[in-house]
Amino acid sequence: MSHCLGCQNPACPHFIAVYRPEEENILALKGYTFGLDVIVYIGQLRYRENKTITAIHNKLIEKIAISVKEVALLCEVFLALVTTVAQKDPQLIAELEELGGIILAITQERTEKEDSANSADRGGSATKSQDSRSSNSP
Repeated sequence: MSHCLGCQNPACPHFIAVYRPEEENILALKGYTFGLDVIVYIGQLRYRENKTITAIHNKLIEKIAISVKEVALLCEVFLALVTTVAQKDPQLIAELEELGGIILAITQERTEKEDSANSADRGGSATKSQDSRSSNSP
């Protein structure tokens, strides 16, 4: 929620100007609709709990009006913020270099056909699908 002030008189030369408290920049990034609390929450759901963009959207839409596209964008913003913070922490950089990096998420894309085949027959269809892929390999 923003606490903006501005002249309400359309004839005023400062009518278009909007004045915000300095402290607001601590809570939200300039140009974004949602605050850092929402960005961090989305990041935690996506990268700690491995939720899909759609699942995150479904969870958020119960409380705030947000589009799937906005959720995806805020995931990118979260990664940018984490990257920026990580670059300023020499101890974290050293630990990550020692570990060889970090994996944020591993995803597997499936077609609807594969999902329905796997749910109809858990063992055979999955094996059949894997066999057909391996037979195409050189």
